[in-house]
Amino acid sequence: MAVDQRLRIIDGIAIELTLEPLDRDESRGIEFQVVVNDGAIEYWSVKRQTTVAAGWTLAALMRRDKGRSILADLLRQFGIGSSSTIVADLGGLP
Repeated sequence: MAVDQRLRIIDGIAIELTLEPLDRDESRGIEFQVVVNDGAIEYWSVKRQTTVAAGWTLAALMRRDKGRSILADLLRQFGIGSSSTIVADLGGLP
């Protein structure tokens, strides 16, 4: 996924790629963020296959672990900026 985003920078579609942002709140629930030409920020959460259940179901994404859930952490990013976009790549989901 991050390689694809680097290609977007080369193509002039995006201007910045940050892997695992250093700010704790900004990095929660995401693997990387991309700033596109209009200044909007895309927050990317990439999940590979899981042995839990039959893959990444909504229930699995909402399951709380230590008081947090994957989906809640990702959705929190939406409130950070007025022009933010959430992108989730869940691997095997159709």
